[in-house]
Amino acid sequence: MAFTRLSSELTAKTGIELDNIFILELMPFAPENYTKVYIYGKMLAEGNSGADNSPDRMAKLLGMTEDDVMEAFRYWEEQGLVRISAVPPFEIEYKPVSYTRPSHKAFSKKKFTAFNEMLMRMFPNREFLPSELNEYYSVIEDYHIDTDAMLSIIAYCARLKGKSVGWKYIVTVARNLANEGCRTTEEVETKLSSYDIVSADVAKVFKVLKIRRAQDFEDVRLYRKWTEEMGFSPAAVLSVAKGVYGEMKGLDTLLTRYHADGLTELRDIEEYRENRANLLTLTKELLAHLDVRYNHLDYYAETYVKEWLKMGFDAQSLMLVADYCFRREKKSCEKMNALLKECADAGLTGEAEVRARFAGESKSDAAISALLAKMGVSGDVTSRDRDSYNIWTNYWHIPAELLGYAAERSMGEANPRVRMHTLVKQFHENGISDVESAKRMAGGRNSGTNSVTPDRISTEEAEKLNYKLMHIKPEDI
Repeated sequence: MAFTRLSSELTAKTGIELDNIFILELMPFAPENYTKVYIYGKMLAEGNSGADNSPDRMAKLLGMTEDDVMEAFRYWEEQGLVRISAVPPFEIEYKPVSYTRPSHKAFSKKKFTAFNEMLMRMFPNREFLPSELNEYYSVIEDYHIDTDAMLSIIAYCARLKGKSVGWKYIVTVARNLANEGCRTTEEVETKLSSYDIVSADVAKVFKVLKIRRAQDFEDVRLYRKWTEEMGFSPAAVLSVAKGVYGEMKGLDTLLTRYHADGLTELRDIEEYRENRANLLTLTKELLAHLDVRYNHLDYYAETYVKEWLKMGFDAQSLMLVADYCFRREKKSCEKMNALLKECADAGLTGEAEVRARFAGESKSDAAISALLAKMGVSGDVTSRDRDSYNIWTNYWHIPAELLGYAAERSMGEANPRVRMHTLVKQFHENGISDVESAKRMAGGRNSGTNSVTPDRISTEEAEKLNYKLMHIKPEDI
């Protein structure tokens, strides 16, 4: 265990640094979701999160699969930003950001003459720069796409986006199709035709999401992924879309997360969403009772409240503990978590059981307050007072009258609490169980007939004993 660490509340507020080279030269051209994998992984690598630093946890939080996460890191390894260990379990090492703008590869003009001529016929009013043509040549050769298939892809993109469609979009579509195994003209046209068939369903999703732009290749591809690969029904997709604010990527993230959790049926999704809403509502109420300010409610729901419910606590018992922590100046989820673990270890998870424990503690506080008054000590009862009282009564079995006598004798001392513990310990070690015996012991000490610990102790001894009191455990007595 580390000697020092940040609290979970402070950890949630800290940030990471991103190099401008990454933002300007690499991020704009990274495939979908790869950027968030890099940034989230960097946060974990820098130790800015108490979350589980594992690929499956990362995949679940980002709404991806583990294979997708590793594919993203392999991409960043090719860019020189990370290093992946050679054997599993894989470890990702982040490297300093550096970037060298790639030089254009030389291609044979003769090889692509027919391709260029057809391209000019398709776009007679468009000027194609050599750099753009090189991008098409590269994707054709790198992904082994037929030139006629590439022309079909370009025509499809122009139909969706217009004649001014950018080469980056076209190349992205070509790569995605190639990754799906579509490289010949027949394969590409068959796939693109199937995309046209589902455009009506995509239009329904657009209406729910309030998207006013035209559909494109990526929208159709995502919809087919949800319905054909993941197994969501069209009704389930539309139902989930009702709770999403934003574009198709936001819906994709949520559906991917549901799929990873095994939730593809509409009935299961609705039940999960209801439970999720209840969890967030409970989390918000608990944080309000603790007077904890938050930026990310999900963090507290997943890290704390969800785990507390797994321990066996219900909403009523958690609210009771939160109120208790607020009154006892334990206003943080970490302190509440420690108290809940104590209760759970003792088998106290229900509201009645927790209330009974706190009621017993309140009764003890009243007795402790009375002892403090007899010692001439003002202020609230501290946790150290409760620990000492627990030892005196439950382990040493000192009667209340004898504790009152020790408190009265401790009044006026430099440290009444330390003085009282010294006296009570003397009573315990000498078998004293009533006030009269304690007075006789004190009288014998004053006459020199009893060689027990002196009535007064030095400042140095008091400091040593005070330190012990801070760390005392019943098993050490």
